[in-house]
Amino acid sequence: MLMKIIGWNSIESVPQNTKKMFIVRAFKVTHGPARNYTSDPVATWAENGEFPRWKHEFPPTHWCELPDFDETE
Repeated sequence: MLMKIIGWNSIESVPQNTKKMFIVRAFKVTHGPARNYTSDPVATWAENGEFPRWKHEFPPTHWCELPDFDETE
């Protein structure tokens, strides 16, 4: 099933200290060797102002909430 992402939110507004999953991404990174780079999206959660699965040296700039889904057998 395809998921349509409605829109990206500023990273400052992401809920903290939750195990809820988010997609995070950095848009228009302008430092380092790559100019105007947009990262691939990363599925992670927010924990004490950090995103445990985010592996880039630069911080994410935007987030989008993943929808809840039911576990299926």
